[in-house]
Amino acid sequence: MSYLNRVPKKMPVQVPPQAKQVTKTVPSPIGGLNSRDPINAMPETDAYALINWIPTAVGLTSRSGYMEWTTGVTNPIQSIFQYFAATSTIPTNLNYGTFPTTLPGQVFFATKDGIFNTTNKGAVGATVKALSGLASAGLLVANSFTNAAGNWQIVNSEADGYITYDGVSWVSVVAGVGPTQMSGADPTKLVYNLPFKNRLWFVERASTKLWYLPTSQIYGAAISFDVGPFFKHGGAVSYIANWTIDAGTGIDDHLVVVGENGDVLIYKGTDPNTSNAWALVGSWQIGEVPKGRKAWVQYGGDLLLLSTGGLFPVSYLTRGGANLLQASDKEYTSKIQKSINADLGAYFNLPGWEVTFVYRNDLIIITVPDNSGGVSKQYAMSTITNQWTVFSGIPVQCSAVCSGFYLFGTSGSGIKLGLFGGTDAADGTAANGNPIVGFILPAFTAHGYSGFKHYLMVRPVFISTSPPVLSMQMNTDYATNAPVQGAAYAVPQTSRWDVAAWDAAVWGGSPVVFDDWYSVNGSGYVGTLALTTTTVEEAVLAEISYMMELGGPM
Repeated sequence: MSYLNRVPKKMPVQVPPQAKQVTKTVPSPIGGLNSRDPINAMPETDAYALINWIPTAVGLTSRSGYMEWTTGVTNPIQSIFQYFAATSTIPTNLNYGTFPTTLPGQVFFATKDGIFNTTNKGAVGATVKALSGLASAGLLVANSFTNAAGNWQIVNSEADGYITYDGVSWVSVVAGVGPTQMSGADPTKLVYNLPFKNRLWFVERASTKLWYLPTSQIYGAAISFDVGPFFKHGGAVSYIANWTIDAGTGIDDHLVVVGENGDVLIYKGTDPNTSNAWALVGSWQIGEVPKGRKAWVQYGGDLLLLSTGGLFPVSYLTRGGANLLQASDKEYTSKIQKSINADLGAYFNLPGWEVTFVYRNDLIIITVPDNSGGVSKQYAMSTITNQWTVFSGIPVQCSAVCSGFYLFGTSGSGIKLGLFGGTDAADGTAANGNPIVGFILPAFTAHGYSGFKHYLMVRPVFISTSPPVLSMQMNTDYATNAPVQGAAYAVPQTSRWDVAAWDAAVWGGSPVVFDDWYSVNGSGYVGTLALTTTTVEEAVLAEISYMMELGGPM
């Protein structure tokens, strides 16, 4: 048959497969903030960005707000501390679920000009102890110490030195041999104190010298103890702390000495003056320590030290360092190391670095110093999940936990009661505060299908009495855009008694599930839903569902 008589063979027609809609549900990112892993290799349980939402065992929980406590203070507050007399007790009517008007014991705060009593909510009172007015005078370290004469508050000022308080009188300790004096050391240079095995230890300003007093004494002849020869990286002592461990012969206290350049010395024993009753256990290096003398915290039976290397548990530091941390559930900060290193680099020399264990809220909070009017920022770790978030909008200058309540001082608006209520800057009624704005950007995921997808709808599932007002942005292929706040989706709020219109309002009550579907538009191989939230009550984000149309591989 000739070529001209051939009938061409029909080629098969490739018909695109019919578009298929599927739904994929992803749990909320309780793995917390992750600035460590590449954006394309991050577990879907983590978050690329997370602000004001806490990773808990039940989902992401919105952070609590704060309320006014002490007003009328114009100077920056530099320290907060609490004193208890030996006979003081926690009131039987104390209710942690109700906003208090007074706190147990006596609570004080300091500015550069003086110390003030802030036990009761309200306007600031008169100075109870004048300070020098030097810039660092209000940076105090305060600890309780009990001897036969009573219960004392041992206070050391970064500028003014050693001060004592017996529940009534404040005494600035001076050099000498009198009944309220100290010899050997210059008390005006002692900037830090620690009660350790029934004796007081002190740190001398800009020095490698420690000083200690005879057992049970708060005045008298101090004895020097120089740790400089053991600081391999030089620098002065930053702080000292107590570490309680079981060393094989029973539970014992060890003295931990931390240098500015990251040297950590650990001593055991009772009397440095007796060779067989005192010994250096060892020395380690953790990286430079930020300023402020409060970048550490006791947590359970451990001691956590903040440095440029992360947040180090001393128990694991002495048993293998970072390598052992990586293989254990005590590796606290690697996920946020990149983020926190950026802040350490920018504000390393500011004295506001603090690590605080807020046990009633199951949080460890790392305070980044307030950088003169910039956005206030704290890193918060849930002690339930050991995962991190960022707190924004809480203007913390310094903080303390007083009888379970988290108090913080500001740079010019007084004392606040933190992590309480559902709004920020409330005056105590919780009805007139500012809504809390949060941001959630979960890790990108292919949602079970590696091909191209067109995202059609999303369903974030919240549990709350008053759901967040939401703004959403469907991000695809690693775009990290944030939605414009309040621009897209407003979920109806519950109403306030005696304010909302009767027979037209939506009333709150027990927590309920809010799981509406919302339309979105986005196409790509991977995707995630960015959420800007506005809350006035506690809410939990349990999961996010995605409805998508599947395409081909290209």
